[in-house]
Amino acid sequence: MLNNTNISQSAACDWGLRGDYWLKKINPKSQYKATKKQSKHKPLVLSGHGLRLNVHCGTLLIGCGFTHYPQNKETYRFFPQDRQLPSRIIILDSNGSISLTALEWLANQNVPLIQINWKGEVLNTSSTAYSADPDIVYKQIDYLKSGKAFKYSKMLIIQKIENCYEVIHSHPDNSEIKFDILNKIKDKIKILKGRKINNYEELLNIEAVCAAAYFRYWKNFKINWVGLNKHPIPEEWLKISDRIGKNKNNKFAVHPINVSCPHIMSPENKLVLRG
Repeated sequence: MLNNTNISQSAACDWGLRGDYWLKKINPKSQYKATKKQSKHKPLVLSGHGLRLNVHCGTLLIGCGFTHYPQNKETYRFFPQDRQLPSRIIILDSNGSISLTALEWLANQNVPLIQINWKGEVLNTSSTAYSADPDIVYKQIDYLKSGKAFKYSKMLIIQKIENCYEVIHSHPDNSEIKFDILNKIKDKIKILKGRKINNYEELLNIEAVCAAAYFRYWKNFKINWVGLNKHPIPEEWLKISDRIGKNKNNKFAVHPINVSCPHIMSPENKLVLRG
């Protein structure tokens, strides 16, 4: 009897170890890590009994199902526009529950949800489609054909850089880094206004240098958020971080301050932000 008990315990332990091994093969690391500098957009594969997807305090909370014993309950939490959002979520032959708010959350974040059975057959899919505004597309084509596009782009970039200069200049700070950044931005404005630039590559390079200098200044300041007990935020939001979005570049910003910058620095709202 004792030998049979020892064998059973050993087999259960081996089964748990092998189960953990294969789970790590599917999802090697947790998708969300606030300390990560690089974005990860790998598919998230979920399986097991008791799987749960729901929205908690505006975040998507995923409770993974149990696939073997012994096993610790694993959870994922994703914030809106999270840099670590998976490219898609795949539910593999599982049982559990998904709330309607979770489906709405995934649709708003453009994260497809796919359900697959044990045969590899797709049972259900949930995704969003995108269609461009035809009026805007026609205007863009007209600007490109008439040669107005580059001149208009240059004007917008000059206004944007001038607003960056004005915001930092008005901030009550007399540090050395402030004046170094202001001088760098001022030099680039002179280049844009005084030199004939006729290609997008040079124009965007100047904009990138000014943007990097602008955000480098604000990284030294902490943000005092309120209501964190009810609405948790990622650790990287406690300061102004890099403007990296879901697509691994700065096209779609994630940090709330970076998200608001296009509106704050627009010509109509150039005096809104003051540090």
